[in-house]
Amino acid sequence: MSAFDLVVEGEMAYQEWREALLANPAKRQAYEQQAALSDAWLHLVDLVQDAGLTASQVAKRLGVTLAAWRRIERAGYDCCDLATLQRYAAAVGEASL
Repeated sequence: MSAFDLVVEGEMAYQEWREALLANPAKRQAYEQQAALSDAWLHLVDLVQDAGLTASQVAKRLGVTLAAWRRIERAGYDCCDLATLQRYAAAVGEASL
């Protein structure tokens, strides 16, 4: 079996797994919540990078200490809930205009 065949087989297995997962309403909801958190985190990171902000500047714009921002960075999207990530993104985005 070639490397390409292994990749195709893996993609097919993933798609089957994902379809089975999303067929369950409770699991679909959990999956969608995690996807929303991930998207919000990536949006925040993009805003910070696009604005060229230092960690100190980000912390100030978010109204947190530098140490708190460092903890948020390490935790990634697991740092907080969706509303908080969206609020942080809005603060960084508005402040960088």
